[in-house]
Amino acid sequence: MSLINDALKKAQQERANPPPPPGQTPVGFSPPPSPTPRRFSWGLLAVILVSCVGTALFLRWFDSPASSSVAASAPSPTPTSRPAPESSPVAAAVTSAPTPTPLPTPTPVVSPEAEQARRQAFVDRFRITGIRLSSSGNRALINDRLVRVGDLLDPVSGLTVHTIETNAIVCIDPQGRTYRKAVP
Repeated sequence: MSLINDALKKAQQERANPPPPPGQTPVGFSPPPSPTPRRFSWGLLAVILVSCVGTALFLRWFDSPASSSVAASAPSPTPTSRPAPESSPVAAAVTSAPTPTPLPTPTPVVSPEAEQARRQAFVDRFRITGIRLSSSGNRALINDRLVRVGDLLDPVSGLTVHTIETNAIVCIDPQGRTYRKAVP
């Protein structure tokens, strides 16, 4: 309530004493001080510079390997008084040893019957969810993948789609053997 009374009293005083015309200052009124230009704070710059240098030194100290200080303080081994002769067979073998080349990994030998059984098991695991027969090319949805005649199904065994029929899909391997999966 007192806020309202104070606001009303202030409004009455302003009505009773209108503001002076522009260019004249009222009696007892001093203009606000002009803002002084801000000077650059050298202290703040010094604090920032010291913190950056300190951080860089701190990080450099942690990035250096711990073994380097140990290795630097450890005495270095003294050389032997008698160096190995240049013409010794051991020195020649060490310096002229060829770099070994990696051997190719041997491919396991699998019998044709085992390979055929693996391919048939692969075809039996097909989940056929749709077949579309059309004049532009038959398509099937196998394991959520859209395939057509000639598409490669298994790059390891080389199985490709040979034919797509209304009730089955026939696959063929590189040796010409066919594998059939009936639509459930």
